[in-house]
Amino acid sequence: MPDPRFTTNVDDLDELLSVVSVDNIDDVETLLMYLFERPLTVRESWDDDEQEPAIEVIVDGLGYVSGFPLNMLEVARGCAEVAGVGHYEGDPPGEVDASDVAELDEEQLIAALQKALGKVRLFNMMVDGEEDGETAE
Repeated sequence: MPDPRFTTNVDDLDELLSVVSVDNIDDVETLLMYLFERPLTVRESWDDDEQEPAIEVIVDGLGYVSGFPLNMLEVARGCAEVAGVGHYEGDPPGEVDASDVAELDEEQLIAALQKALGKVRLFNMMVDGEEDGETAE
């Protein structure tokens, strides 16, 4: 079943953050890191071809630029196909082999994004707890 957090086309970064229910672009970066199981960078950018705001994902020196309007499914697929993002060799593969993201059907990719978003929320709770002086014992 489609999840509007990942299938809704948005017109700018603020709308993307609101629809995906994250606080900032760093959370989008963390979401994609969990999805692809590898370090990468996400930043605001400009699509020179379309002359519109965009987001850029950079991994291993390769970049993928997606202009607005966009949705997270498009960004994930674009990263997997254009930038050649596959599984990070430094870690053992997870349940979803990140090198297969381009091959996942929409339902499978949504499930992988949901799982990655859950990890982002857990990560943020741990970081927020550390900032508040709480530590795991």
